[in-house]
Amino acid sequence: MKNIFEISSSQRSSKWEVDILKQLSSLSEIYIKQYDIYNAEDGWPYLLLSIKPVAEQNPTSLEKLIDWLCVHGVGFAFNKGTEEEYVCPFGQVWGCRHFKSWDFIDTKIELEDRDYSRVKVVPPRETSIPGFVQYHLKSYLEHIGLGDPKWFEVHSEKNNENEWRALNHQKRDQVEICFSAESLGLTEEKDKNEFLKHLSWFFPTHYILGIASEKQVGPFFDLPKTSNPK
Repeated sequence: MKNIFEISSSQRSSKWEVDILKQLSSLSEIYIKQYDIYNAEDGWPYLLLSIKPVAEQNPTSLEKLIDWLCVHGVGFAFNKGTEEEYVCPFGQVWGCRHFKSWDFIDTKIELEDRDYSRVKVVPPRETSIPGFVQYHLKSYLEHIGLGDPKWFEVHSEKNNENEWRALNHQKRDQVEICFSAESLGLTEEKDKNEFLKHLSWFFPTHYILGIASEKQVGPFFDLPKTSNPK
């Protein structure tokens, strides 16, 4: 496990990330190196971990650790401040627990313009985005002054497989979420793309994110502020 961290960041690929996370999932014990949550260079909060024993620290199981991270809405990291640093965003953490697998993480979806005029939309479902994720997402948006965000999920059913594939979806488990441009106060395409890339920290990497105008598509639905389900 130690050797895989020594691969320089410039040589790391999506396969490297899949390999490291699969190796982590096979560990029976892991150590918390630093209990204070820290913000990495990307500005998001992480819990610092170690695969090697830490003085005066008892090991914990990865399952318990993932549960704790989901409740608190943070990712995890290794090798803080070094060339071997690795951070796992919150979206990948809860995706692991929700889908009971790390395998989906190698799917990379580029953010791009999307025509939503041909799709059916529904309020995002808990099967797609669990309540605790919605809680942390809404809390963050409120924190940055966006108190009334609106969104929808693109609806898919097995009985419209041909239409689904016609819209360039490659995998059945992909989830597509769209936010209202008006509710986010975004008009410029550059700002929309930057916002989506920033917000992608909350979502597994195989989720597709978009922003559209309420004048062109809808309906959009309020993002509920629920209590944080443990």
